[in-house]
Amino acid sequence: MGPLHLHNDEGRKVGKIYYSLVFAFLLLSFPVIMNKTFADATVMRVEPADIQNIAVGQSFTVNLTVANVPAIFTWQIMLSYNSTTLNCTGGVYPTAGGIFAGHTIIPVAPVIDNKVGSVSFGASLSGSDITSGSGILCQITFKVNATGTSGLKYSTPYGADTFLLDGDLNVAPASTEDGFFSNVVTPPTTHDVAISNL
Repeated sequence: MGPLHLHNDEGRKVGKIYYSLVFAFLLLSFPVIMNKTFADATVMRVEPADIQNIAVGQSFTVNLTVANVPAIFTWQIMLSYNSTTLNCTGGVYPTAGGIFAGHTIIPVAPVIDNKVGSVSFGASLSGSDITSGSGILCQITFKVNATGTSGLKYSTPYGADTFLLDGDLNVAPASTEDGFFSNVVTPPTTHDVAISNL
């Protein structure tokens, strides 16, 4: 039997069916690919992201975390806040759940500026060590000075004062998610009641 020859019309039909199937496959696969891409993206967060109703004079602590980092050798953060409402009182490395847990680190002291409203902190592994995954970078404590609100914001642009470095000391791509503090109590809504009948 000789080779199969398709007439032009039949060839066009087969081609349309083939490309339609390829297009349908890509269309179905696209959400899966995109969801995996977003799910695996590296994110630096303030946790909890929403801090409410801490009284004046009291303190609270937030975790600065990283998720899904493929390789990390060094990290640094700069977090800004409203110094009228909050004062930063310290920053420490976590005793459990840290991204560098079980590794030898080169520690530094946090740099706190309660006039400007910023705290900088960081750490690096030693030698050629490297790690990956998710965990706590550090814990930052604030004292509430006054009634008000304050963002807890990573510095921008990412890569300047806030960054993650991989084993080759390149800035690792990451997004940041800020936090927010408020102890402002919204007064209840009042309604005037008119007496129309006695």
